[in-house]
Amino acid sequence: MTLTELIADVRSYVKRPTTVSDAKITSWINWAQRYLARIHTFQEMHDTALVHTVDGTASYAYPTDIKEVYDIIVENASQTQKLTFVHYTDFHLEHPLPTLTAEAMPTQYSDVGNMFHVFPIPDAVYHLNLTIAKFPVKFLLATQESELIDKDDLIVLAATMFGLILLREDATVIKGYGELFGTLLQSAISGEPQKPDWRPTVSKSTYPTGLSQYWLDPFVKHA
Repeated sequence: MTLTELIADVRSYVKRPTTVSDAKITSWINWAQRYLARIHTFQEMHDTALVHTVDGTASYAYPTDIKEVYDIIVENASQTQKLTFVHYTDFHLEHPLPTLTAEAMPTQYSDVGNMFHVFPIPDAVYHLNLTIAKFPVKFLLATQESELIDKDDLIVLAATMFGLILLREDATVIKGYGELFGTLLQSAISGEPQKPDWRPTVSKSTYPTGLSQYWLDPFVKHA
């Protein structure tokens, strides 16, 4: 549904044909979308980002509207490795003066606010590949659709609840919308893809020696 269609639906449920502006309903819709994304990290919120280090610079900005960071992989032309996350209090205890350590390829990172810091301080340009979750983009344009896939019903219901609460409507009506919202939300979460392509793997080097034909085992990832 476009923003125009969402506004029309919410307006019909709060029963305010003209007394509530489109701008106000758009605010409720944006609150609703953000609220959904706070409750659960849906598959479509997963994303990647690329950051390039600068020689001698330790601190970098996260992408805007980031919700979660799953990992950071550092790489250059010859090697790659996963950075180890260290909580900022421990990070400061371990590295009170990072500039005293020789610059090198980073092995750790920590974050404060919307910035993250790598250690050791880079001695060259490295590529940092971030696996993240991002909040969906806010509604601004009439033709815009939500980045949350197939969640229009939840957005409409949540926006309607926000509107009814702010308009001080009957609590019984609000409760009814809330119960329906809870049911549909649970359905959306339980209906998420469950990684159907995933399968356990066994390393060739650790496979039991008595079963040398490891490639015949269906649970072994083929080379």
